[in-house]
Amino acid sequence: MQRYSRIHPAANPILTRFISASTENGAAVRKNRFIACLVTLNFLGGIVWAAETPETVLIRQVLSTERSGHRRGNADVAIQAYADHVVVYEGHHSADPRGWTVLRENRAALARALAADFEHRRYDLNRTVLFILARNDKAIVATQDSGLVIDQRSGTSQSLDMYRLWTFTKDDDHWLAVSVFQNIADTTAIAPAPEASATEIAAIVEREAEAWQSKDAGAIVAAVDEDFVAYDAYHLMDRTKWRIAFSDAEEFEAWLKKRLTYANYTIDRRVIHTNLGENGLTALALTEETVSVSYEKGSAIHSMKRYVFWGLSRRSGDWKVTQLLANLPIPRGIEE
Repeated sequence: MQRYSRIHPAANPILTRFISASTENGAAVRKNRFIACLVTLNFLGGIVWAAETPETVLIRQVLSTERSGHRRGNADVAIQAYADHVVVYEGHHSADPRGWTVLRENRAALARALAADFEHRRYDLNRTVLFILARNDKAIVATQDSGLVIDQRSGTSQSLDMYRLWTFTKDDDHWLAVSVFQNIADTTAIAPAPEASATEIAAIVEREAEAWQSKDAGAIVAAVDEDFVAYDAYHLMDRTKWRIAFSDAEEFEAWLKKRLTYANYTIDRRVIHTNLGENGLTALALTEETVSVSYEKGSAIHSMKRYVFWGLSRRSGDWKVTQLLANLPIPRGIEE
């Protein structure tokens, strides 16, 4: 399985863009080491997608089963691809996260929706797997579905063209989808006006920023689900270049405790969009923020502006962050 360096979304842009800014307190040495590391990574990582692995083969099989369920109109077959706590997000044909909403909050809700849909529609579905990026027990997968959707009563058909971005988790040697973003496009169409009406969700995200500023590792980790996954989009629309920064809370906590011993964070965060699922079990948020980092040694302060997507769930009782997508590319129209 392909591996790459562990860099938290909050720290990655600071490290890659600004680590060479200061030569104080040995920074020149760190710069040389960092450049050498980048050269090595570039040499070793020239080919982005490795050959097929046993893990990617298994994921393809799951996607094939899900597709087969659609073609056969069998919800029991299609639903096998999904974890109990899967969340389906609707992108409404926009790359602008302000327009995204929670569509299905768990496997049971998705199963009901599939069964109802298959009563009235038949799918002549083809699926292309665009890429699979696996790291530890998580994977990002993109698919493009095409074909026809046929009305069972009238016999009329409509063309199907749907892009999906999946997150898979490996549980007891089985890969299952834990989130699906569907109909997220590359268009720069402006989404509806921003709103953050879910005040409870906004408050949770804002408290997380306060914990970083007070260097409270316990509070930061307590805010995330044990199956938490974090991605870095690197401000790129090309999703083949996105990466999994952390594949679970344990990995994140180990990095965080070490990081906070020498780095100080100031986060100016504004919640610009929230959306609650129909039954209030899941939610999403989008934040606009400026992250500034200083170090115990040296006087340099590095900062950058970024947008972050947050997926949250209360499946464990309290609201927890289950998914983080940092450094999103924001289409025109979102900035004031």
